[in-house]
Amino acid sequence: MPVVPLRVLFVLLLLLCLGVMAPAKRPTAAGRTSSPAYRITRVAFAPGEVFEYSVTWNGIPAADGSAWVEQSVHDGKDCYDFNLITKTNSVVDILWKMRDSGKSSVDAATLLPTRHLFIHQENERRRRYTATFDHEKKVADCLRQLLDKGREDRVRLSCEFAFDPISAPYFLRCLDWKVGDRRELELVEDNARYHFTIQALAAEEIAVPAGKFRSIKMRPVLTRIASRSKKPVAAKEAEIWVSDDDYHIPLKLKTASFVGHIYVELASFKLGTGEKPPSMCE
Repeated sequence: MPVVPLRVLFVLLLLLCLGVMAPAKRPTAAGRTSSPAYRITRVAFAPGEVFEYSVTWNGIPAADGSAWVEQSVHDGKDCYDFNLITKTNSVVDILWKMRDSGKSSVDAATLLPTRHLFIHQENERRRRYTATFDHEKKVADCLRQLLDKGREDRVRLSCEFAFDPISAPYFLRCLDWKVGDRRELELVEDNARYHFTIQALAAEEIAVPAGKFRSIKMRPVLTRIASRSKKPVAAKEAEIWVSDDDYHIPLKLKTASFVGHIYVELASFKLGTGEKPPSMCE
């Protein structure tokens, strides 16, 4: 069972992405990059929303995960909190045990992230990543902690219009999408900065464990643009399907593995509005 895909993939699906995240290209030279400052006209989610996902590798159940939305107040401002957990199942745990959890808070008025936390445990290896965003100064203060080794690394990254891997998919859900559209964002994760693009390829009807939906098929591409590491990021192919309605629910992710493919699919859901998605087929 590959290490990178599950850590990256689940957040990748919620991105509409993500070990940094897949898919990716080799890093370009460090520096600033422009990213459009999109304006949102509606919020596609609400507190109380819960998504449950199943992960399979070549048809074999491997892991599951949950994502949910809460509301809170931070520093006197109304915020949304996006929560995420993933874990391998009991059978896979025998050979390889993975536990991930994450939380990102965004300003309810702008949907821009204020703080991000991600904890990754792989067997005895434990990592904790945090990022604090200052959008006025256009910087993100990042901390990587190697908990099993007692080491840490801090870095301040310059960024124009940055998100983290958990807040980004929720923001992208709030944009209007049609086949042919292409959007791009800056992402900050694991003390590095990435340029993320996603393009809507086709309208399709798909079936997942949660039901049958009219969907938009998308292709994400992620490129590292600033990092202390000189190691290349492995390229991976991925496709994502989201519901073709105002909710843009992440429905399915398909990505290449070292053998075959890994699939992440929506197993069950509850919208914060209590409504049924218009794209859901009878």
